[in-house]
Amino acid sequence: MTKGFIIALFTVIGLSFVGCPETKDDSPPQNTGSVPNIDPSLPALTGTVSIIGDAEVEEVLTANTDLLGGSGTISYQWKRGGTEVGTNSSYIVQTTDIGSTITVTVTRSGNSGSITSAPTAVVIAEQPPTPGLAYMLIGNTYSVSRGTATAANVVIPALYEGKPVTMIESNGFSSYTNMTSIRIPDRVMSIGSNAFYNCTSLTNINIPNSVTSIGANALTGCNSLTSVTVPFFGSTLGGGSHIGYIFGASSYSGQNSYIPASLKTVIITGGNSIPSNAFNGCTELTSVIAPGETGASSGWSVTIPDIWSVTIPNSVTSIGSSAFSGCTGLTSVRFERVDTTFYTDSFIYQSYSTALQTAYTAGGIGTYTRESGGSTWTKQ
Repeated sequence: MTKGFIIALFTVIGLSFVGCPETKDDSPPQNTGSVPNIDPSLPALTGTVSIIGDAEVEEVLTANTDLLGGSGTISYQWKRGGTEVGTNSSYIVQTTDIGSTITVTVTRSGNSGSITSAPTAVVIAEQPPTPGLAYMLIGNTYSVSRGTATAANVVIPALYEGKPVTMIESNGFSSYTNMTSIRIPDRVMSIGSNAFYNCTSLTNINIPNSVTSIGANALTGCNSLTSVTVPFFGSTLGGGSHIGYIFGASSYSGQNSYIPASLKTVIITGGNSIPSNAFNGCTELTSVIAPGETGASSGWSVTIPDIWSVTIPNSVTSIGSSAFSGCTGLTSVRFERVDTTFYTDSFIYQSYSTALQTAYTAGGIGTYTRESGGSTWTKQ
């Protein structure tokens, strides 16, 4: 589903009435429902907010605040037309939403004003599931596999015979060589080992935040992939914590040889810690992006090799051992909380990481840089 994005602009129009005497009102301006938190002592909220997810019944919509400026706690107001329907960071589409548009307005405690997303229309029904898929009842939920399906664009349903689909079986879609896309619903919790082994035409895959376990070699042989979205920090990647395992790497060393050269972007959608060896050896990637926990002040990203900078948002409380090991071009790290902990080998090598830790402990929130090849970090 393609959605347009706009920045909503609000204009207060003064109205005058014939025959009404002019009066002077020296009282302070009042907040309005459309633009809350009008406080001239606070900086204006900047940036944009968008909605992620398919606007279909029982699917989850999430407020994407990755490009939101400002600082402080984020508050959410979901609306169906003009009616408020939720105040969390995400919203589950209801049958009563069909035919309406959904928007989300966000405010931030340290800023004045609000930002509203572009409206997204709720469709009448979700896309029909792909014919031929095979289902197996396990307790009160179903697992799914390819069965006899032949469609290039595969849609896994959220429900089958009234029960949720929560698992993609091991080897479930292996060697489905003509599959170019697959839609995985938010009900799926686990993806088995070799689930998409040798799916050579698959160009991108979006693994929802509901998934808490991804088996080893799940994407081995997917040599046409250009983008992978994964709830990395909230999930167990089969055999180890770094992303190479789902591409078939058996150890941290030499991991880059398993990641297809076509893969340029990994988008990480959740969690509050960076696991050990998370990106160790991922030299084929050009961009790794993680918005951080919903409600965090901003996303963190590392771009290889052009920018070589990392921003750790205030949602991240710990960084695992060797998380950025081998990223020798890394010259800028920004911390947005005062108590993020990390190992002495989290960044590049032990001496570099120890020097960064010392500087961060002394300087707190801020951006730390070093000269290329140098081991001294200085707060900017």
